Amino acid sequence: MALFSCRCGSGFTSDLSGCLDINECKDSPCHPSAECVNDPGSYRCVCPLGTVGDPFLDPGCVTPSECHHDTDCSDTLTCKNGKCTDPCVTSADVQCGPNAVCNVFDHVAVCSCPAGHLGDPNSIAVGCFKVECLSNDDCSLDRFCDGQSNKCMSMYTSIVCFCNQYSSQLMIIQVQVFETIECGAPQSIPSLYLPQVLPCDKINH
Repeated sequence: MALFSCRCGSGFTSDLSGCLDINECKDSPCHPSAECVNDPGSYRCVCPLGTVGDPFLDPGCVTPSECHHDTDCSDTLTCKNGKCTDPCVTSADVQCGPNAVCNVFDHVAVCSCPAGHLGDPNSIAVGCFKVECLSNDDCSLDRFCDGQSNKCMSMYTSIVCFCNQYSSQLMIIQVQVFETIECGAPQSIPSLYLPQVLPCDKINH
């Protein structure tokens, strides 16, 4: 007479009543954020409804746009309370001064003054204030940008007259403009540039 024995298949265990299904979910084979579904002879790890991701490995199942670290978000956002947010809007630590603008670079909020403004963008008391110019390019061609007042000044507002000790000439020195005339010939200087011109012998040394 031939002898034979019965063996339970994979995922089952035997007892006196036959083969019983093994509940693999008891061993927590899934990622903590996933759900384990016990099937006859097997199991499945699935992400809960409304979440996506890998039910077995980190970062596991997350809701769309959810994060665990700043690097999970775009460079202009930070991860806060599991959400990618704009730190310029949501962070209580970021307080830019009046008229300053907030931008995010590499997940960090930075306060700065907009174009044409100076000041302290991080100071609530100072903030940013608009100036007339920052460089000569901000002024018309006949004006220059004064570095101390940040205002466009006439090129002819700073005129110094003196007599050249090596010749009988009156030197008219203007900001960015240099002109030379003969002494005693004030009629050659436009009154707009120089209201009064004296001959060399009339100028105090």
